[in-house]
Amino acid sequence: MKKVRLLKASKILVIFAIFLLIACGRKEVEQLSPFQFITPDASVVVLSHSPQNFIADVQKNAFFKSLKGSKWLDEINKDLEFFRLLAGDSTFSVLTKNSLTGALVLSGAKKYGWLFIVENPTGNFQPVKDTAVFVMSPYTYEGIRVLKVKDATSRQFFIAQVKNSLLFSREKTLIEEAVRTYAGKHSLHYHTSFTDALKKINKKEPINLLINTKEFASVIDVLMPADPQKWISKMGMWASFDALFSENTLQIDGLIQVPDSMGLYLSILSQNYIAEKKLQHLPIPAHAEAFVYYNLENYSTFYRKYLEYLEQNSKLQKHQKLWDSEFKNIDIKKLQEWLKGDFGMYYLPEENGSSKVFFCRTNNTQEFFNTLNIEISKNPAFTYRGHDIFQWPSLRILDLLFSNLSQFTSNVFYTIYGDFLLFSDSESALISSINSWEEALLLTRTKEFEKIHSKAGQIGHFIAYSRRGFVQKKLGKNIGKKYVIVKEILERSALFNQAIVQISPFNQNAYISALLTSETTDDQPIRQLWTLKNADPTFGPYKALNHQDGSFEIVYQDSKNVLHVLSLSGSQLWERQLDAPIMYATQWDMFNNGRLQHVVITQRSAYVIDRNGKDVAPWPKKFSGTITAAALMDYDRNKNYRLMIGEGTTLHNFDIKGNPVKGWQLQKLPSPLAYTPELYQWQGRDFLLFQCQDGTIYVTDRTGTSRLTGAYPFKTTSKLRLVFQADAKPWFLAFIKPNGQLVSAFQNGKVDSVRLLNAVEYGMVEYDGSYLGYAGGNRVMVKDGDVIFDKKVPFVLSSAPKKILIEKGPFYLLTSDRDEKIAIMRKDGNLLSGFPVYGMGEPLVLYSERSDQVLLVCRSAQGHLIAYTFDKKLLSNN
Repeated sequence: MKKVRLLKASKILVIFAIFLLIACGRKEVEQLSPFQFITPDASVVVLSHSPQNFIADVQKNAFFKSLKGSKWLDEINKDLEFFRLLAGDSTFSVLTKNSLTGALVLSGAKKYGWLFIVENPTGNFQPVKDTAVFVMSPYTYEGIRVLKVKDATSRQFFIAQVKNSLLFSREKTLIEEAVRTYAGKHSLHYHTSFTDALKKINKKEPINLLINTKEFASVIDVLMPADPQKWISKMGMWASFDALFSENTLQIDGLIQVPDSMGLYLSILSQNYIAEKKLQHLPIPAHAEAFVYYNLENYSTFYRKYLEYLEQNSKLQKHQKLWDSEFKNIDIKKLQEWLKGDFGMYYLPEENGSSKVFFCRTNNTQEFFNTLNIEISKNPAFTYRGHDIFQWPSLRILDLLFSNLSQFTSNVFYTIYGDFLLFSDSESALISSINSWEEALLLTRTKEFEKIHSKAGQIGHFIAYSRRGFVQKKLGKNIGKKYVIVKEILERSALFNQAIVQISPFNQNAYISALLTSETTDDQPIRQLWTLKNADPTFGPYKALNHQDGSFEIVYQDSKNVLHVLSLSGSQLWERQLDAPIMYATQWDMFNNGRLQHVVITQRSAYVIDRNGKDVAPWPKKFSGTITAAALMDYDRNKNYRLMIGEGTTLHNFDIKGNPVKGWQLQKLPSPLAYTPELYQWQGRDFLLFQCQDGTIYVTDRTGTSRLTGAYPFKTTSKLRLVFQADAKPWFLAFIKPNGQLVSAFQNGKVDSVRLLNAVEYGMVEYDGSYLGYAGGNRVMVKDGDVIFDKKVPFVLSSAPKKILIEKGPFYLLTSDRDEKIAIMRKDGNLLSGFPVYGMGEPLVLYSERSDQVLLVCRSAQGHLIAYTFDKKLLSNN
């Protein structure tokens, strides 16, 4: 079993099919891009950066275990053994450590084959000369030596070495086409759309998949059963995906180009907000096999984008003609006022297949029907469990309003559930739905769904969900004739009893995330929850509290100074353009009513923003100078806030209305603030600590009056803390040197020091008076009460270990920007199981008593935001 890698339950799977090939030596050879051999007409390109590791991982995956005995997998195993014998064990092992590229290309009339290119730096492949096993027939094509190899079972392959690239395929036509393509300029290497897609892959992932988007047509037919998807076959563009898989899951994330100007159906999702962060409100029965859901906030925006799509595809005139002939008395603009943007369809199992129920959401059901000139209170077709079921008088209008999604033919019935209208051509489907509603048995509230939804990444504008192999069967019918291997894979993929796909527009792209999971519980201690691609965070992520439900939200600023607020599932709640980089951010209860606002201080302004991203008057406040530091203080914890802002050499003190606090004394500084001002309180007195960039230090009371005479008699640019002594001795300042030496500076000007750590080399240190953490190279030292350890970790640290408390227990956060690793260490000096994980920078760690999960959010070197989650039980496991 060596190979195989499933990428998308469609064409992806077959991808790595044969790969692992051939052989190498060692000498300098001109480097070629593997894409110079691949024609732009290729359907799929697969990249494996470490095939050997990939094979080992694949063999552990539940999906691939279920494929044992399948015809195509058996063929792959034979192919792998063929190449191992041909190359020899040593050469085979070397080659499978190099990067491999596979391309699915048309090799004849409606016949597809795989072309593989493996990196072979020596430029020389010498097969094992065993004439008893192989018959080798070399020939020359376009100046390139091609080796035809045949074994005793008549299995044959064609191999060619072109500089540093070793090519192989079962198809002679593909090898020869690759040689011709390399000789010209008509290859993927020069294809702009492909190279753009290639830039978006994450080479950290084990497999990358690039798909010619014309291949999406069959998939879209299943996921978006609306207007015929002929538009997508005309695109000729490339989409890029990264694939991750664990023992029980397969996750694929990527981008597809969706410029509005091209008349693509996916563009109808653009310029709209997500309607719901959670899906528990949906009226989908718990026994539904699948659903599709357009998670859009604004119907008018959706309809406008739909009309644009129709116009770009020369369908608008037909649409308008139908509207005018059948519904000219209906005011479409008025109708839009009573419709919300979210709608969808679910499928219920029935004896002879499945039935579909279309649903849409209204702002006011009565007004919606009044606009349609329908009296909903009269003449129901029948009533069931208190729900009236009506005959729908105008079938066509559903298709006109909702992009032909419903596709009902006749005898449509409808009923009302809350603010949803539900339609079906099956009475039994509506009756079955009513039974579920009455028993409160809803799919999106089941643990089964909540589990996969929580894993699936950022919530999309479009969501498709399937279980019990529903989508697999549909895809098998649509693409099985074209890709016979894919059909077999889909038929066997019932092991993955749940699948979810989410799509969200992103500038001129659509972000697509797909997750398949098996019935068994994922027992990996930590898993990746979602990835927000191209977030490009420069400040944060940091946490904010949602005062409405007590949950946390994730906040960050990107390189364009846009402030983003995300839900814990990674979906964007709102964004706000700011004028400069953030220097300080927090929250306050400005009106003392339990409602929190964001307080954000940039280099130029002070903003107060509500939870919807709107300014709160009288803020914002603009400044002509540069702000270097700020702090929010609440001396008596009575929400009588004071906002300290250091603008150049001016130190401002504002109240909640942005007015200067009367009587504030320390207004001029010798140089700008270097650190965030800090408030200490001791024996009923306030001590405010201010540090300037020239090393000047001030310690004042809440009026800005110095606790000494003028500045402190000591200067340093190191970060200080205020130390109070229990024996009534004078307070003093202290800081820690990078070698663990504690320096104390007293009010009388005296300075002394003491070594707290046995660390000769300089490193990074964090010290708060009781906790001391040191990092130097890969060495970690911690002194924290009775917790003392000195350990080495398998990565180079970029900051001192940071102490965090989870469930009242101490843990220590480790980061490595060089190695792009993040880990959490126990008090015994051992890493939590599953760590380190991929990431860099200081991560955000979130947990609450209401959840058994801990969330860790960090950034990646590529500018993504990544969220990981693990069970709190992991904290107590040995």
